Amino acid sequence: MMFSGVIIPLPYFPDWMQTLLTLLPFSGLVDIPMKFYLGIIPAGEIYIFGLLQVFWISIFILIGLQLFQMAARKVVVQGG
Repeated sequence: MMFSGVIIPLPYFPDWMQTLLTLLPFSGLVDIPMKFYLGIIPAGEIYIFGLLQVFWISIFILIGLQLFQMAARKVVVQGG
């Protein structure tokens, strides 16, 4: 929750850290929507942040599928 801007707003972090935190998926929870509602992010640029969130969603889905396949190989079905 800290890196999403809930506890400490992301503008309070140093500039180099703000860039990194904006690229992480946590900023899409609080920071990006709040900046959009406040008018800091123009409506024409919000799709970039949406694409960033789609990128993170696809990464997490691929990691989850990979972990599922690794676990499914180890499953032994007994009986039947």
